[in-house]
Amino acid sequence: MAAPTPLNVINLSSQSPDANGRQFSVGDDAFSDSEVEADANVAEVKPLISPSKNIAHDLEALVQDGFHFNGAFAFSERERDALAIIATSASIPVSRIDPRPSGGYEIAGEKVRFDNPAWPTWLQVTAGSAATVALTTYHHLRPNFVLKKLVVHGPSAHTTRHRESAHNENSNLKIGDLIVVLPGAFEGAELQLRHGSQKKVLNLSHQSGLTTSVVAAYTGVEHTLAGVTSGYRTTLLYDIVPAITATAFRPILPEMHGSIQRLRNILLSWQQNRAQNLEDCEASGENDANPGQIACLLRHRYKNEPGFSSKSLKGADALLVAHLRPLAKDLRFRLFIAHYRVTMHISVSRNSYQKGYGWKRRSYHSYSDEGDDADLGVFEEGGVDEIESHLLGVADLQGMPVSIGGLEKFFYRPDNIINGGDKLGEDEPDSSDFERLDRVSADRTNYFNRTALVILPPGTEPKVSIGNIYDFACTTLEASFSAAPTAYEKRLIDNLLLCCTKHRQEDQFERVVRVVREAADRWDDVGLLIRALTVCDVDKNTSLLGVEGFVSCYQAFGWDGVGAFISKAATNDTSNTRRQALISRLARMGEEEEENLVITWCQVQTDLSLRSLSKMDASQIPWLSEVALSRGGAFLRDVIFPQLEKQDLDKSFWVPFIPHLQRGIEADSDSRGIITQLINRCVSELVRNLPAFPIKSIAAVCSYMARREDKAASEILEVVKLCVDMGCDDLCTGIFDKMREAATKGEYNLTFPPWMYYSELSGPMITLLDSRPQLRPIMLSFFAGLVDSMISGARSVNGKAVTPCPLTDAHKAVIIAAVRKAGGLEFLQPRVTPALLTGQDSSTLQELIRFIIKERLPLKTQSEKEAHGRIIITIVRMAIKSANLYPQPLTHYSYYASSNNPVETAMSLVKLCFETGARVVCKDLFQRLLAPPTKTTIAEHTSEVLVPFLRNLKTYLRDQKVSMESGHHLSFAISVLRLFAEHTMTEKPVETVSVARLSAIGCTACHECRELKAFFLSDRTTISFARVQAIRKHLEKQLYVTGAWGVTWDTIRVRSPHALKIDKPPSMTALGPWNANSEQGQAALAVLGDAAAQERLLGADYAWIYGRIHGTYNGPVPVASAATKRPADDPAGALKKKAKTA
Repeated sequence: MAAPTPLNVINLSSQSPDANGRQFSVGDDAFSDSEVEADANVAEVKPLISPSKNIAHDLEALVQDGFHFNGAFAFSERERDALAIIATSASIPVSRIDPRPSGGYEIAGEKVRFDNPAWPTWLQVTAGSAATVALTTYHHLRPNFVLKKLVVHGPSAHTTRHRESAHNENSNLKIGDLIVVLPGAFEGAELQLRHGSQKKVLNLSHQSGLTTSVVAAYTGVEHTLAGVTSGYRTTLLYDIVPAITATAFRPILPEMHGSIQRLRNILLSWQQNRAQNLEDCEASGENDANPGQIACLLRHRYKNEPGFSSKSLKGADALLVAHLRPLAKDLRFRLFIAHYRVTMHISVSRNSYQKGYGWKRRSYHSYSDEGDDADLGVFEEGGVDEIESHLLGVADLQGMPVSIGGLEKFFYRPDNIINGGDKLGEDEPDSSDFERLDRVSADRTNYFNRTALVILPPGTEPKVSIGNIYDFACTTLEASFSAAPTAYEKRLIDNLLLCCTKHRQEDQFERVVRVVREAADRWDDVGLLIRALTVCDVDKNTSLLGVEGFVSCYQAFGWDGVGAFISKAATNDTSNTRRQALISRLARMGEEEEENLVITWCQVQTDLSLRSLSKMDASQIPWLSEVALSRGGAFLRDVIFPQLEKQDLDKSFWVPFIPHLQRGIEADSDSRGIITQLINRCVSELVRNLPAFPIKSIAAVCSYMARREDKAASEILEVVKLCVDMGCDDLCTGIFDKMREAATKGEYNLTFPPWMYYSELSGPMITLLDSRPQLRPIMLSFFAGLVDSMISGARSVNGKAVTPCPLTDAHKAVIIAAVRKAGGLEFLQPRVTPALLTGQDSSTLQELIRFIIKERLPLKTQSEKEAHGRIIITIVRMAIKSANLYPQPLTHYSYYASSNNPVETAMSLVKLCFETGARVVCKDLFQRLLAPPTKTTIAEHTSEVLVPFLRNLKTYLRDQKVSMESGHHLSFAISVLRLFAEHTMTEKPVETVSVARLSAIGCTACHECRELKAFFLSDRTTISFARVQAIRKHLEKQLYVTGAWGVTWDTIRVRSPHALKIDKPPSMTALGPWNANSEQGQAALAVLGDAAAQERLLGADYAWIYGRIHGTYNGPVPVASAATKRPADDPAGALKKKAKTA
């Protein structure tokens, strides 16, 4: 049975009939067990004859056996009733051996009558029930309260004592005494309750005329009552006796003397064992007889709340600490209370019968999760998978948080805690989590919040230091109203300020400063105040004390006490606003109280603060402009502006600052010229510190979304307009040049490339230019940057990927609008360069040039026409250069690869050249086409791409009424024919079997023989006949004559019916492909016209090209002599040379 201390305060919230009660608490010893004071005169204790050999084991046994009592001495302080005092009474002697009257009188209980009918009910139900619950854990008991006597104590100097043994025969049915102190004004009569080493002192005289107080105590507790100094103390004394049916359950006080002796023996053994180890130089050798620390699990469960102390303990836990505490103090042990949490991870499972996938009633059924909840079914817990223990907090017995080195590691293992720390799994958890893994298994996590008493022996290694005591110390000091600091309060203040240094939590400093300031005011201790202000860095952040706080400190301690710190704060505070607010408030106070010293100080500090400005922001503009302008434009120019220029302030400061300066011109006409210059300097600083491409942060619209960034192009527009409005047009050039330079160097957020800014700014800038035509020379830089950024195809800057402008119709419209405003085609032409366009894909460039032509920009002058032509040629040439003529074929892993036909792509580029008037650029396309792509032979490229393209080109030129002999078309055609004749056409193969003999194969009656004859007359190399055996035999008979030609056949017996596979030798198939190539070559020759035209155009090459194509020329390809003329710009020679050298 768990047990609390037999002396504990119980407050009853119920009221006595027709009356209100009061309550008060009994103060505890102010000594902190975490700070055992040194005592040089500690008496030496003789070594024990039979010391403990296992400290933790013996202490655990003692706690479970000797400190199991779960009762409590209790007294109520809030019960009131009114009874008349019966005049008849008998005098009470001082003691049994001293017959002198003590000043007390008693009346037997049977002579007392109660006129208030509610009294018995209140006594039994309200006061009696509270006393019963406090005194015993047998809550089912309903004891009786028998009035023993009424006692009246008048003025007397005598002290009376009374103690009734709990074990004598006369009181074997008595639980204890219930004393009801009736309302009646008196003074003195201090009541002391004592049991063993425990003591409670009650002073019930306070408001005794208005309050009924009730005290309940076990039999065996000694009552000592001091004399009444004035008035009369009237009490009713009841015997608390169990009901007749419950005499066997009579609770009594335990006999603690033996347990206390055993506890002292254990602690003394521990102390002496440790001292012996130190003498033997074995301080680190911890063992069962000398543990480093002991943690004892407390019986009751408590919440980990701020201010938890020994007063929060109850039952057996309070009893243990009450007896252990004086022993620990005497033997120099240290006691602490630790809260910790044990987490147990347990695997659980349940029978999956009739749940999930499986057999049901001899049939297989599908899974259904209906009702699939953690509470359904029977879960069987397996073993504990993992146990974790975490220390939540440690405090001394008075509730002050501390930090003990190594204790967290000690608590990591729950079995280190005695008195059941390793058996928590047998208790109900404080909370539990359930996580389903699948249909039949889950994880259960149980949480146990427990409290342990930590005992550290003298000279222990773990270092005990203050913990996070902010809340505890501030709450304790806030509740104090002492006029002078107690020793405990001094130590608490010292620890609080030390905590501010070692465990800095700046969000707590404001409360600390307030609490310490109030204490310093009460105690008239300016030194304490200055210490706190210094530790909390109030001189760097005066808002922690507040302006009015500084004023109150000055009024409480005078300038001599706090003047030096106020000067320090006025110098060190990082906020101009806070410094100025402090100085201004003190200046007003100095004027109100006519303190010349303060007024002079404020004047000096104001000047110093203006000459040592910290970082400025927009919120500080009003006071700065007011104070600075009051001193004239020269002060603003010579003192303020140099500081502002060094701070690299951005638009958020300069833009709102300029209107304040403009109002200063109106207020101070003498400084008009100076302030006007300063405004220009403001604009210059604004332009200098404006980012080329500013970014703004946008708050999240939902709690689960993060803040995001976006371009802030509007800031650029705002600054440009400000420059124009202020007459600083030339500064706009600096803005636009900075943008162009940053775009070139890649100095921008890659998420928002420059073209996005230009696209957004284009419309407003054109509108501004329309209203201010004189800005056109300045705007040229902006329009140049716009065009450059939007047509640029760059896809990486400084090794980082960027996204070029997609050049949609809207973007192209922006470009054209800018070009029109900037000077037309003559402005655009220098911007359109191959270097700038590199990276743009061919389709985008084709759409761009068509858009430019469609917009019909002015072509009035010759220079505009020339610029237009150069623009078209440059873009078309880049479109040809970037075109993907030979896309990769589709594969299973490149689904989205291009499947364009290179002939179609090339023809679209030819049409582009004709449509845009850039026919001369066809030469670039022809040169690209003549070079075969990688991993493709010249023969394949010529037959599959060049010849088909040449024939399509001929058709298109005919439709355009353009001769094949014009431009670069003829040279391209001749180059294709040379390549075809040299690389595609080979020597004509010899016919090994005549057509007549091939036509004679097979019979004329069956379908299979007709199919066999067609196969031999074709270019196919193999054929299969899946037929029945009779047909296969017939075909094999017809094939017999072909064996001499090299034909082979075989029966494939993989499936039914079997297949007869026939293969022709290469000699029989070579002629077919050659004939096809010959036909293709003849068609290519026809591009040049009839035979006469072909001979005329090909010149000396006609004979061998014609012969190779028709099979009449089998000699080597002739090498052209130096005298042989070739068409201009013919690349075939170079290509042939590369092929030969390779």
